[in-house]
Amino acid sequence: MLNQQLITASRVRELCGGICDMTLWRWRQDPDLQFPVPLTIRRRNFYRADEVAEFIERQAAHADEEAT
Repeated sequence: MLNQQLITASRVRELCGGICDMTLWRWRQDPDLQFPVPLTIRRRNFYRADEVAEFIERQAAHADEEAT
């Protein structure tokens, strides 16, 4: 658990296609999306890189299913 990489909310927004702060907030509020819960350290949000990667993979798989 100690070797998990943490990434900033800014980096998460970049990885998710350049979304804005409001979109990130909305995704966090939507229980159906199961967006990763951030860790707050000194009033800044950090995300576990592996959880964000899993979220992106789930979304890509869902998009692939809808396309077929």
